[in-house]
Amino acid sequence: SEGYPEKPHDASAHGGFSSADTVPSSSSLLRKSQVSLYNDDSSCSSESSSPAHSSRKEEKLLQKWLRRLLQFFKHMRARLSSFLSRLCKGWTPARRKWALRLLCLGAAALYLRSFFSDAHQTYTGDWGPTWLYKLMLAAFPPLTALLGRRWGGFKADERATFDRQMMLAWHPHGVVPVGAFNYAGPFCGREGRPVNFFALVASAVFSIPGIRESMLVFNARSADKKTLDHMLSHGKSVALNPGGIHELCRTNHKREVAYFPPNLGQFRAALRHGVPIVPCYLFGENQTYVTTDASRALMTKTYKLFGLPVLLGWGRWGLPFLPYIKGDISVRVGVPVEVPEKPQGELREDLTGRDVAELFAKYLLTLQDLFDREAHVCLPADVAARGLLLLYRLPKRKKGESVDP
Repeated sequence: SEGYPEKPHDASAHGGFSSADTVPSSSSLLRKSQVSLYNDDSSCSSESSSPAHSSRKEEKLLQKWLRRLLQFFKHMRARLSSFLSRLCKGWTPARRKWALRLLCLGAAALYLRSFFSDAHQTYTGDWGPTWLYKLMLAAFPPLTALLGRRWGGFKADERATFDRQMMLAWHPHGVVPVGAFNYAGPFCGREGRPVNFFALVASAVFSIPGIRESMLVFNARSADKKTLDHMLSHGKSVALNPGGIHELCRTNHKREVAYFPPNLGQFRAALRHGVPIVPCYLFGENQTYVTTDASRALMTKTYKLFGLPVLLGWGRWGLPFLPYIKGDISVRVGVPVEVPEKPQGELREDLTGRDVAELFAKYLLTLQDLFDREAHVCLPADVAARGLLLLYRLPKRKKGESVDP
């Protein structure tokens, strides 16, 4: 894999953080990257050596998978029909109708019991059958590639080892986190790793039937304080997007922006549990769709009214959502930002605003350095030239109320 060349640290390029005594230079944190997963030996630019050959291979793989899936469903339908015909032999039509009604009521009761459970907050194990997880994991990459977004590869710094507990913060969110779905599958799955990963997503997602079950199978859980503390206290690693739905509603395909919430809850949790926080950037995520001022205004307004935005992005040929704008999504993981170890068996409760601010400043430097080193290769030239904008949302306050500096 490619290394990270050393370069002088420019504090002005990182939002003005220049205090050398509290925030070390992020260039000194980076060394050569030696971890290269998914056989990522090529660059992540959209110009591949043989894009036509790669596209044909992906289409053949998807067609083969769809044929096998269709054969499986036909076989299961035939077996189920044979079983029911033997079971209901000699039954009158009225008796069959009542049996069908009872069966549907029983299935609905079982589903509602699962739907209203708190599995999306407290369950720390694998949810659902493993074969379903493997089926979804195999389907996502070829389906995404067929729709226009190729997997541009994954590369991590050698110190971002996944055999220890960590908090992975990924940027940007995008209108629909296509790259996050493809990336989270292998890592938030059932691969027998020393530390299991859980992706934390918006709580409102778990109120949508079908989507809820898909998220749970992929080890996704609710992105709230209770769930975050629960996962970290049980020794699990988590992956989350600090900007959340606020960042989703402001996605711009022409500009890379990372938003951070007023309370910096993820950084406080990392300090309380003594877990390093690791920056991760999904280059090409924002370019999956074209967004306009009107689409951003619609998403923002519906989110304020209903608590869940009406998603709107434009794909190829001016169509909404599908197919995607052609290009690559490349994942790059930076250097872990270490935190002081917590006392044995206890949580750190003596945190101050300065502790959180120092960790936040170190994280911003590391994230900015990661972006600067990879953007010119992984993003369109005009987008990379505009750089990364880091926006911290100030907390709301009443008139005359002061804010903790």
